[in-house]
Amino acid sequence: MTRLVSLKGVNSTLMLRVPVIARQNPIVKGLPPVILEKTNSYSEIYSAITIPKIFRSHQKYYAIEILPPDLMDSENSYLVAGDNPALLAILMSSLFPIWVKAVNKGGKELGKINPTLDYNNFPFPEFSKKQGKLLEEAGGRIHRARGSLKGSTLSEAYQQTALPEHLVMAHEELDRVVKEIFGLPEDASEEVIVEKLFENYLNLFQNS
Repeated sequence: MTRLVSLKGVNSTLMLRVPVIARQNPIVKGLPPVILEKTNSYSEIYSAITIPKIFRSHQKYYAIEILPPDLMDSENSYLVAGDNPALLAILMSSLFPIWVKAVNKGGKELGKINPTLDYNNFPFPEFSKKQGKLLEEAGGRIHRARGSLKGSTLSEAYQQTALPEHLVMAHEELDRVVKEIFGLPEDASEEVIVEKLFENYLNLFQNS
């Protein structure tokens, strides 16, 4: 599967229509792939990053978390083997949902994440050890803020029209860290973020 994503106002040296191609493995080498089918390898997973399969158009953040095998829900989530806290933090930022909506061209109230397009093509940035530590710390603050959520599953809470203020603040703090790693200003608009993500994706695409 290939999707062509139109980019308005992008530097003229870039392609105006960027091919986003379904991949079995991440475009960024060394990252764990999404496990697409339930196989015997499930029994070998001690923990995994879980990515909800369904999202709503108003969601700025997704209910992505690390879970042990007995709490994994492969019916409603995609699994990425491992417990890399920096990788998790980047996925918990607003940049991943912005990417997903751009690739899927938005517009739908209810959408479905396609891991071979959305996760496998996301241009995860390189970062220093110090930046990795900042990602872990900011991600940890989100986990603590989530601890006060009551009365619903994490996915249900994140699909509500509004998240609790203290959780939004924790996410915004993480966003500042992730934007800095991507070389984006703190007040970068969604359009600017999309352009940066596709610029990075195109560089990876041309070298893959």
